Amino acid sequence: MEKHNIDICALSETKRKSKGDLTYPKYCLKYSGKEHAQRASAGVGMLVSTKYIQNIEETHYINERILRVVIDGGKEKLHFISVYAPDTNKSNEEIKSFYDDLQAEIEKVPKEHKIVILGDMNARVGNTEINGVKNRFNESHINENGQKLVNFCAQNELRINNTYFDHKIQHKITWLNTRGATSIIDYIITNRAVHPTQILDVRSLSSANIGSDHQLVLAKIRLNVQSKKRPPPVYVEKLNIESLKTESVKNLYKNRLAEKIRLNQIQLEENVETAWKKVKENIENAANEALGKRKINKNANKTNTPWFTAEVKELATEKRESYLKYLSKRSPEAYREYKSVRNRVNSNIRRIKKEHWEAFTADMERDLYGAQKKVWGMLRRRKKEVNEYVQTNTISIQDWENHFRKLYENREDREAETLLPEVISTFISIELVENAVKSLKNRKAAGYDEIPNELIKYGGKGLHHQLALLFQKTITSGTIPTDWRKSLTIPIFKKGDKRIPENYRGITLLSAVMKLFTKILQNLLSEKIIMCEEQQGFRKNRSTIDAIFVVRQVVEKSIEFEKPAFMCFVDLTKAFDRVQLNDIIEILTAKNIPPEIIKII
Repeated sequence: MEKHNIDICALSETKRKSKGDLTYPKYCLKYSGKEHAQRASAGVGMLVSTKYIQNIEETHYINERILRVVIDGGKEKLHFISVYAPDTNKSNEEIKSFYDDLQAEIEKVPKEHKIVILGDMNARVGNTEINGVKNRFNESHINENGQKLVNFCAQNELRINNTYFDHKIQHKITWLNTRGATSIIDYIITNRAVHPTQILDVRSLSSANIGSDHQLVLAKIRLNVQSKKRPPPVYVEKLNIESLKTESVKNLYKNRLAEKIRLNQIQLEENVETAWKKVKENIENAANEALGKRKINKNANKTNTPWFTAEVKELATEKRESYLKYLSKRSPEAYREYKSVRNRVNSNIRRIKKEHWEAFTADMERDLYGAQKKVWGMLRRRKKEVNEYVQTNTISIQDWENHFRKLYENREDREAETLLPEVISTFISIELVENAVKSLKNRKAAGYDEIPNELIKYGGKGLHHQLALLFQKTITSGTIPTDWRKSLTIPIFKKGDKRIPENYRGITLLSAVMKLFTKILQNLLSEKIIMCEEQQGFRKNRSTIDAIFVVRQVVEKSIEFEKPAFMCFVDLTKAFDRVQLNDIIEILTAKNIPPEIIKII
């Protein structure tokens, strides 16, 4: 691929299950195949050069035989369709279904958009010239699948470009076996929006060893695609939080933090803002000294094929050189030598993959801290219908800002009019803080202040005492630090069109210290507010499985005793984003919640 400067390559008969993408050092692979529960067969893919990843507007995973990738070229849209047609041994129904699906995809594309169909059509179209569809530079044989392809192209005004270039026969054939049988069944087809003068050449490369009885078909097409520049490198410093898994680093951090607190304690006369700055500075300084930082590029390509190392590239080069040697001689001895090299190289690549997974599982046994997250990520992706790693910036920052402003603009919240009482009845003890700290989970994203849960959990009793003082000042003054009012909003795609902001769920990253404070308030409220037994959501030890069991029991008893059962399912759009603060204040006041807590809320 790199040697021939190929930007986009369609793959046929990949036999890869599921749908999604994979990233390699120079390319991104989009693939579409059978479901996990089905036997592997067919499968299509599309390799796109990393310089055009940001141009990918959308990907349509039709089925195991059709994949459509839409490229935004700036001035024009291009639709690359990777196909793998059924061969002549398949039933007429399966062949008809393939062409019906392909027809449906073509009809979705506006006429002014360019279409490039690439892949194994399993069709021999002959050398009879048909104006605008095919030319005479092709093999003479035509089969039933070939006639169907010609009719399909004529119906949709498509052009079979292989037949328009007069090359030597070895640069025309796209399939050959060891017995010498050859045919032309792989094609590059375009619509009328792609002018014939833009097609510079189409030929097969016999020198490209792709590990198949098919030849690599290379087309040179002049297209007006303006490569969208990748976001520039943005280097940020991150704390080495993972090092806290070792006891020595954990104790070092605790001791350094204790020393910082001794020299920079919260004073009784200080306000909330000053107290918070001291707590924050102490945590940051101790963490920098004990854990250290590393620089990372936020915009770097994240490859999910770590086994694809320099050694694998060297093995692939060795295999290719042996293949070229066989092509130059075409002797039984050269073929046996090539076969021996091929088997050895493939065996070594399998060994490298196996070693990678053995190392991964060994790390998981030693490091449940980090590897656990990776394993759960893998399991969740297997359950997803489409496993996409590559994210493209199809929505501008301005659109995101307008979306979230619109989401909250209709709220009628007002500042809480609750007045602080002369005597504050709520007391935040160190025991309340320590109990809340125990419930904090590791590996959670930090908020705007960049303080993760781990720095709070392993800070020791001295930090917990300082937090208790800070929280008490917050309750007493009725104000919160400025940093707690700031958050990071991350849009998470749900379903539908990825170009529409409404199809995303906004996840807000808040300060970990603030969340600890709200956890304490929640514990205090739970002592005063008794929820009814019917309340199922957001309650400890009440999972979705329990709710399903209850519903099932109601249905079974209804059937058993022949009594009607009525159920109402309501899905409220953006329910939590539109909760009115006024209503919450009224409910809490009616429940006799202390005014100082209502004021903070």
